Amino acid sequence: TENAYINADVVSVAAQVSGKVTQVYVKENQQVHKDDPLFEIDPTLFEIALQRAEADLAEAKQKAREDSAEVAAARAQVAQIESDLANAKASYARDKELVAGHFKSQQALYDAQTKQQSLQAALEQAKAKLTKALSAPENPQERGDVLKAEAAIAQARLDLGHTHVTAIQDGMISNLSLTAGSLVAAGQPLFAL
Repeated sequence: TENAYINADVVSVAAQVSGKVTQVYVKENQQVHKDDPLFEIDPTLFEIALQRAEADLAEAKQKAREDSAEVAAARAQVAQIESDLANAKASYARDKELVAGHFKSQQALYDAQTKQQSLQAALEQAKAKLTKALSAPENPQERGDVLKAEAAIAQARLDLGHTHVTAIQDGMISNLSLTAGSLVAAGQPLFAL
């Protein structure tokens, strides 16, 4: 007799996520076809991760709306202080004339000058606040926290999808020792196809 050899592509089947196996759809020496279900991993933790990522995105978008409102409020504050400052400058000029004509005390002029200086400082502070508010991107899709949350959602969806493991090619199951309730680690070979 002669020795006979069979060449076949053997693929190690491994989960792409870690977790508890909830169901095994195949048995030893079973013929499977590409995309046939092989086993399921408990999706609960991955569903929670997806919900958390979606909540983070909602929070990031809310923060973006708050930042937009902060810009509007800062602009209104600058406009209000500019108006108050213009009024204070006019009052100071009027008081200066009245003090020169001895119709008002020197103290009234000092008070008007102090008010004007105080409003000038408040205006600078309000402008700085506006500049800071304007530094955040106007488009929520350009914000780092929104982009990070969207990436976390994409990863959570991908991981959730990996809880349903299917055959990547036609073949026969071999070396199967996987059972429901087994804990599997991502990348750990479980059986061959």
